[in-house]
Parts: sequence; C-alpha cells; structure tokens
Amino acid sequence: MPEPLSLTFHGHACFELASNGTSLLIDPFLAPYNPVAKATAGDVSPKHVVVTHGHVDHVASAVEVAKNADATVYALVENAEWFKQQDVSAVDINLGGRVEFEGGTIGFVPAFHTNTLPDGTVVGQAAGVIVRMNEHCIYHVGDSCLFSDMALIAEMEHVDTLIVPIGGRYTMDIPAAVRATEFVRPKRVIPCHYNTFPAIEADPQQFADGVKRIGGIDVQVLDPGDKITLTAA
Repeated sequence: MPEPLSLTFHGHACFELASNGTSLLIDPFLAPYNPVAKATAGDVSPKHVVVTHGHVDHVASAVEVAKNADATVYALVENAEWFKQQDVSAVDINLGGRVEFEGGTIGFVPAFHTNTLPDGTVVGQAAGVIVRMNEHCIYHVGDSCLFSDMALIAEMEHVDTLIVPIGGRYTMDIPAAVRATEFVRPKRVIPCHYNTFPAIEADPQQFADGVKRIGGIDVQVLDPGDKITLTAA
C-alpha cells in the first residue's frame, strides 16, 4: 500500500506534491504575479521544481523559489539551459525521457502548446509531466490542447490522478477537457488553468458535470490554497 501523498493547489496550473519529507512544485506561478494565489515564493520550500514550459504564467516564481529553497529544476532541454544561466541547478529532460529523484520519477510527455523562454526566445513545443511518487502516478498535461495520444500515454503510465486545463483560449476548453479525461480515465481529475484572468473564465461545475456523465471518476475542484490527500488507486 503506497504512502499517502498530499497535493496542494496554488492557483492557475501550480501544484505542490509532498510525502515523506520530499516535496515537488509544478509550474511555480505564485503571488504577487498570480492574482489568485495565496502563497508567495517565500511560503514554499520544495526540493524539486518541475516546469512544463517557459511561459510567464508557469515560471514567474520559479527562479526565486529554486534559489530560496536550493531546489533542483527539471525542464525541457532549452528551458533547463535558461535556468542554468540564472544560476539555478537544473536537470534537462526531453519528451519521452524520465529521470529519478529520491521520491520517485519525473518524465516529460508531449503537450501541444507553444514554448517561449522568459526572455521571449521561442524554443518550440511544451510538455506535460508524469510524476510518480509512492506508487501514485500524476499526469499534469501542462497547457496542452486535446490530442488522442493522451489515451496512449494513460495506457502506458496507468495514471491515477489527472490535472487538466479547462479555461480555453490558450489551452483546451471544458468539452475538450472532458474528452481528455475520458481518454485517460484516471481515478480522479483536477481542473486547472481557469478564472485566473478574465480571458480564461470557466465554470468548473460544468466540467465536473461532464466528467460525471463518463462515470467512475472523482472530480476534485480546488480553490487556491486547498490541500487534499491522494490515496491509493
């Protein structure tokens, strides 16, 4: 039986996973940059930071968090090189790759979305991330649009927790996110990347209602600052 794993939603697409003294922060976008976040870079102290791509709403707090916590950043190759230039310890991973850390593994899978470094340099495709901790498997799809190979990723990885954007315009919208959830068929799904700004306003209850029609999947709608415990699949 795997150990429980805590998951904290910090708003937008930023999530923190923690168990047994190991913590991992995905896509750091915290206060004051994130208008809905309750935590600042000084309020978190992860050992590991994962960045799916370089857009500011996913990395605005990353360098500060990494330096404050002496954390290691895991990012796509071009993004990792940028972090190294900021004097941050970084591990480069490319799509399909996976590395180990003391709490499990981090792997990058495709996400159909653009990727720009914080200095404005365009570097290509973004990523989704598969995190394994204590036998739990979390699939954060990043800012992806819908694509059918999400089903193949789920088949290969045996995902129990799916994190999916629903805000539309820059990512998939609610109908696409429901379809992505149907492709993956996790134990639970958590919507993100909505209601941070007016351009991505969305009703998470509409998403939850759509997923309930699939059946057998727990929908966890979280507010910034909420923490839940992931139990065994």
